[in-house]
Amino acid sequence: MKKLIFLILIVAIPMFAQKSNRQIIAYNQFKNEDLLSREILDTSVPRKISYQGILTKNNGQPAEERSYDVTFKLFKESEGGQAFWEESQFIFIKGGLLSATIGSINPINNVPSSAFLEVNVEGNLLLPRQEMTSVFYSILSDTAKYAIGYTRTEDLAPVAISGKYSDLVNIPDTVSYEAVNVDGSISAGSVTVAGTLAATTLTGDGSGITGVSATAIKSDDITEGDAAVTISTSTGAINLTPATGSAVVLDGSVNVDGGAVTGATTITASGAITGGSVTDGTATMNSGALSGVTTITGSGLATVGSLDVDDVLVDGATIGHTDDTDLVTLSDGTVTVAGTLAATTLTGDGSGITGVSATAIKSDDITEGDAAVTISTSTGAINLTPATGSAVVLDGSVNVDGGAVTGATTITASGAITGGSVTDGTATMNSGALSGVTTITGSGLATVGSLDVDDVLVDGATIGHTDDTDLVTLSDGTVTVAGTLAATTLTGDGS
Repeated sequence: MKKLIFLILIVAIPMFAQKSNRQIIAYNQFKNEDLLSREILDTSVPRKISYQGILTKNNGQPAEERSYDVTFKLFKESEGGQAFWEESQFIFIKGGLLSATIGSINPINNVPSSAFLEVNVEGNLLLPRQEMTSVFYSILSDTAKYAIGYTRTEDLAPVAISGKYSDLVNIPDTVSYEAVNVDGSISAGSVTVAGTLAATTLTGDGSGITGVSATAIKSDDITEGDAAVTISTSTGAINLTPATGSAVVLDGSVNVDGGAVTGATTITASGAITGGSVTDGTATMNSGALSGVTTITGSGLATVGSLDVDDVLVDGATIGHTDDTDLVTLSDGTVTVAGTLAATTLTGDGSGITGVSATAIKSDDITEGDAAVTISTSTGAINLTPATGSAVVLDGSVNVDGGAVTGATTITASGAITGGSVTDGTATMNSGALSGVTTITGSGLATVGSLDVDDVLVDGATIGHTDDTDLVTLSDGTVTVAGTLAATTLTGDGS
């Protein structure tokens, strides 16, 4: 419950509901022959003060209508000191108006020369204390020893002496009034009602009230509390059903109306979220189909039945085009192309190319092709022998003439290249150490003891950061992250 801010306007008015009588008292003097009359003013001032103030919330609106525990104290000092009088009352606040009669429980009997009133509303202390004005001190008037007009004891009414009800004058006839029957018991500090208790207002903390059925409480009679609320049932559901056309509002912003939840900024669940469809405004998941996705990012394996990426279709072991769905088939160690394979470069030993006879091809009949060419023999060497004075020209720039190779920008070999060092002008390999490399590109397996790529470190089964070397650990079928996994989207069945 939010703390209240109180703007208090104090009105302290003595309760001048005094009885004022003018009595003509006859004194029997001079043997009842002469009557001496005089007028005596009999005044009794009550020990009470009327107090009013305005109680508001921190937004300036009147405080909610309910009973509040209010404590009043009187001090001789404006600050500090010990209270010389105090009392507490449960006061019902309506429209923000706090109205009380101070002294109705504990009469104000002793008043010093100066007095200051302190008010505490349920732990909220209203400061500064209010100084009591001269009107307050009018309650002292009935103790003035010099006041005239006191009635003599023998002239008082009998009830003033005896205090008996039978000595009252003009006693009302109570015979005709109906009796009040209490079906229960009354004892010190306890009233037991064997039936229904109906009251306009119940005050207190309610800790002793038990056995109240929820059906006996109207939902619009529940007011704001000052602590957390837990509602639970031993059997059955908890139903919040608003009137037709109205919504259930949670936390002041989340609306539940007609099965639709609106106003929620985030929804977090530890289990499955089940619905007709789930959308973020762009991507939608409905009946197992995900549509409208712009990107899919993840650090683990994404498993799907098939995949359609623009014009590329992947289904089982087949990769195809929208116009040729079974173009490529994958199997263990084999790629089968049901069509034409066009490549800028083909690498390998050429053992899979069959059906071409070298004797059927004249060297000067070989024309420019649109793919790489591999020439191999089952026996004997491959000799490229130019005419005398000519060289074998490879790739238009590498000349092999008389055993000397010139014009080569790079040399690639499947066997060993032996030399003091091998360099391309930037990277150098010397005595087994490779330095100055800008990029490493290959189509096969690169096997190293460990790998350092900028801030990423790979060592054995561990992938980490320079500041956290064991961040990710790989094992058979498992990726273990020793930290936080952040992903924009996770796909799969969540199992």
